[in-house]
Amino acid sequence: MSIDEGRARVEQVLEGAKARVHLMLDGNRGVVEALRDALLDRDELVGDEILAVIATASVADSGSPQPA
Repeated sequence: MSIDEGRARVEQVLEGAKARVHLMLDGNRGVVEALRDALLDRDELVGDEILAVIATASVADSGSPQPA
């Protein structure tokens, strides 16, 4: 395998990973935004605080209609 082929394969793997990350972030947007807001309010979250924010956001997301 040439260096160019190796680079192309690495780029392909990275692009695939990037696409999966975007899907995960979009699918969990409510949780991501809740964590962002909590961090802006408190500057720091640890352990149970993180889990509480995630749990609250997850419950809120499950009660709202999903986008088409």
